[in-house]
Amino acid sequence: MVEESAQQEAAEAKQSSYRWTDADPRPFYRMYLAAEDDQVKAALVEDGKCLSKAKLDGRNSEDLPITFFAALAEKWNSDWVASTPILPTLHGDFEKEISIGPEDVQQPVTTEYITKKWKNDKMLLARLVSRYEGSGHGFGMIDGRTTFGHMTEEALQADDRKDYLWEQFSEKPRHLLLWHLSDQFAKEVEEKKKKAKRKKTSDDSSSDSDQDGAFKFRASLADSQQEQAYQSAMENLQNATTRLTHDRLDLMRHRRHNPDDDESELLLADQVRLQEEIVNKLKSRVESMEKKKASD
Repeated sequence: MVEESAQQEAAEAKQSSYRWTDADPRPFYRMYLAAEDDQVKAALVEDGKCLSKAKLDGRNSEDLPITFFAALAEKWNSDWVASTPILPTLHGDFEKEISIGPEDVQQPVTTEYITKKWKNDKMLLARLVSRYEGSGHGFGMIDGRTTFGHMTEEALQADDRKDYLWEQFSEKPRHLLLWHLSDQFAKEVEEKKKKAKRKKTSDDSSSDSDQDGAFKFRASLADSQQEQAYQSAMENLQNATTRLTHDRLDLMRHRRHNPDDDESELLLADQVRLQEEIVNKLKSRVESMEKKKASD
C-alpha cells in the first residue's frame, strides 16, 4: 500500500507540470487505443452493470472489480506500444501508422486525469456525431438502419465525416479516430448480443415445429431491430440536446464577455439555430416511433 501511494503521488506530481494539448495528439491516441485492450473492455462492460446488494455493501473492498478508468490508466502506464490503424479515407492524419510507446508521451497518468480527458473527448465527439447525423447522414433516413453514421465498409468508400469537424470549437481529427474505435467496439458488443439471442431463440424453439420456430425467430429479430432503432433515436436526441445546451451557453458567455464582437456572435447564433432544428427533427422522430410502438 505504501508503494502504491508513493507511485500515485509521483504520478500526480509529474502530471501537475504537464498537460496534454491539441498540438500533440499522441497522448489522446494512446488513450483511445488503450481502451481496445480486452481487460479494459471487460472493465467497461462491468461498469455498465448494476451492482448487487453484496457488491454495494463491499464497494470499498479491494476485491471489487477494477473500474474502466482505473484499467485504462493501468494500460496507459504499462510498457505497451500503441499503433494507430491506417485509415486514409477517415482523415489525412491517419494515412500512415503511428507508433506510440511510453517514451513518446509523458508518463505516468493518474486515473483522475485520464477520466477527465476521456469524458471531455466523448462530449466533443457527441457534438460531432449529432451534427453529422442531423445533416442527413445519420439517424432518421431509413427505419431499422442503425448503421448510419458508423464506420461500415460502405461508408469507408466515401467517408466525409471529416468535413463536419468544427476545429474552431475544439473538435480535432483525433475525435474521428475515437468515433471509429467506438463503432468497432459497439459492433463487437452487438455481434455478441446477436449470437446470444440466436442461441436462446434456437434453444426455445427446439421443442416446437420448424415452422413455429422460424416464425418466432423472425418476430424476435423484427422486435430487436425496432428497439435498436428506438434506442439509437433516444441516444441521438440526448446528444443533440446536450449539444444545444452547450451552444446556448457559449452564446451567452460570448455576449457577456465580448459584446462588441458581432461577427462571432452571429456565427454562434446560427449554430444555436441549426442545433435547435436538429433537436426538433429528432424529437418529432422519437414521438413518431413511440406512437408506433404504442399501437403495435
